[in-house]
Amino acid sequence: MGSESAQRLRMKFQWRSFSIALCIIAFLAVGCHDSAKVHEQLEAARELVFDLHFREAMPLLTSLVESEDSLAAALLLRADCYSMLHIYDSAKADRLRVLAMDEAECEQKFWATNNLSNDFMVAETWDSCIAYHRIGIGYLKQCMPTWVGDSFEAMSFHYRRKHEYQLALSMLDSGLQYGATAYDDAGGRAWVYRDMHELDSALKYATIAVERQSEFKGGMIPGWDYYYRGEIYALRSDLPSACADWQRALDLGLEDAKAKLDSFCTQHK
Repeated sequence: MGSESAQRLRMKFQWRSFSIALCIIAFLAVGCHDSAKVHEQLEAARELVFDLHFREAMPLLTSLVESEDSLAAALLLRADCYSMLHIYDSAKADRLRVLAMDEAECEQKFWATNNLSNDFMVAETWDSCIAYHRIGIGYLKQCMPTWVGDSFEAMSFHYRRKHEYQLALSMLDSGLQYGATAYDDAGGRAWVYRDMHELDSALKYATIAVERQSEFKGGMIPGWDYYYRGEIYALRSDLPSACADWQRALDLGLEDAKAKLDSFCTQHK
């Protein structure tokens, strides 16, 4: 799994957070302001961002920020644009402004901390990433408690990347207590045990993830679970089982599996 699993999770957390945050920001803005013009500007900016036109959205958002209309929502959306353009210092400044605002909603303060954590994750600055993530969990417990389990799952990933494996497992325990699915828990444990070189345990949990992949809440291609279990089989020198999983992943539409089959599985050549 290694670097490929890190990239997979990084994309999962960033894009899931990004897309959900846009919906919440728009909802909060509509609920808090009566100005039709402000709402139209924010909606126009949101549509540009959904279409990945980050630079085009910036003038509209900056105008809203400077006029202090819909300020927190505009700051958060502008910060997301900065992040997607890799202008991380400006993104951080906008999010810190939201955290300092007494009038900002709990949900808005969560997204400010969550996406600060995501930016530090991209930079692999793990201590800062974890610090903001912990603050974000505090906001989640106040206003979006059903998401706390998923957030502990993400925290496990951060600790694993720091090679603090017992803390990573502890975060997964907390995730289960707060409603994380058995699928997410199993996938997280498989990665931790793989990195700890405890391959029997890694295979056990990777198999649970394969069996329970229907519980996954996102839109990821299901072949990934077979792909990563195949990597664990390969580390155990069980190439027939690895090749069977990689073939299954390819059959499910995961083109990444073809490189594994071409490199390790002679029957595919």
